[in-house]
Amino acid sequence: MRPAAAAIVTRTTIYVSSAGHDQIHRLARMQDLLPSLFGDLARDPDFAGRTTLAIAGAPDVTYRDVVDVITLAAAAGFTDWRLATPRDLPPHLRVIAGP
Repeated sequence: MRPAAAAIVTRTTIYVSSAGHDQIHRLARMQDLLPSLFGDLARDPDFAGRTTLAIAGAPDVTYRDVVDVITLAAAAGFTDWRLATPRDLPPHLRVIAGP
């Protein structure tokens, strides 16, 4: 099943895009703001009622960084997540991760 949204975690930013759209939402990596930012994103018309999320980490981030983001995304309603590699993401997110 194709996820409703895809995300790439970088050292400074989390980029999220809904399936079928090239629009990218940028979320700051400030831990105290992430819960409300993911909550706002979950209420966005592009994501409303959709719970699937493919998430990948850029080559220079730790698994802990990715796990922290998964935890926050799940708390905001993206409960059906799957771990992906950057090459599994849509092309407009894949280029963010670099080579």
